[in-house]
Amino acid sequence: MNVFYAGKNETTSVYLQKGLSANIVTVNSAQFSQEADLESEATYDLSLEKFSGEANIFRLKVINLPQQISYEFIDPQTQARLSQIKFTEGITNMQLSLKLYLPKNADEQVVIDKSIEFYCLALDDEQSSQVNELLSSGQSVGPKEIDSLKAGNVKLELIPRGVGKIEVLALSLYHEIKVGENVNMEVRVKNAGTRRLDNIRIYTDLPLNWRSEIKPDLIASLDQGKEEIVAIDFIPYEDISVGDFEP
Repeated sequence: MNVFYAGKNETTSVYLQKGLSANIVTVNSAQFSQEADLESEATYDLSLEKFSGEANIFRLKVINLPQQISYEFIDPQTQARLSQIKFTEGITNMQLSLKLYLPKNADEQVVIDKSIEFYCLALDDEQSSQVNELLSSGQSVGPKEIDSLKAGNVKLELIPRGVGKIEVLALSLYHEIKVGENVNMEVRVKNAGTRRLDNIRIYTDLPLNWRSEIKPDLIASLDQGKEEIVAIDFIPYEDISVGDFEP
């Protein structure tokens, strides 16, 4: 530090001591909160920065994520899967991707439309041992425990979403009737998606002058994997001629 006073220059050396935070990796993500459908993927872009310090190898870990949701860290350039990273000489920044794989079905831990908060960590050997001790003891790992690690971390959020999908199944798609008769058939309406469906309305696309009766024509709700039997009567018009008709 140089000081000019009373016509003189004085130079004083100031020594800076490296703080504890200089030996960690900071972890950040622009997409810290995401939504993803069940049986799909969610990807978080991670930015890691290392301050000066002795440690240059860090283990990557995710905690507080339900076990039904698997994950992996990926190098976006090589697509290699990673469990740890190494900052070589002259390298202080790194870009990674965290990819989550959601299960097919919801349960008590993975609830539709309910957010899941979890942490992504970059740990040196000592910090990794501390995390393993916490997890093996069955203790909950919250913000207080995360702060006590003094490790690089970022809090992320995932909101599972469900997808509605309807399947309509019929035992037979071909019927023969005589003049004056109706076509009576049953169809099964199944919820093949990953969330409950509400207010399912049943319609028919009929040939000219035909009518139909549908019971029920409205299904109030249908849970995932459940099905409802719907009875449909196709009623031809009077004096219909013999032929093939396709409703």
